[in-house]
Amino acid sequence: FHFTLKILVLFGIENRKQFLIQNQPEETN
Repeated sequence: FHFTLKILVLFGIENRKQFLIQNQPEETN
């Protein structure tokens, strides 16, 4: 159970990173 929970947490962190990257305007590099 702990292994699955860890994967879900890591997957959520990756999704959050991509979400933040997508929300950033491309003009500011």
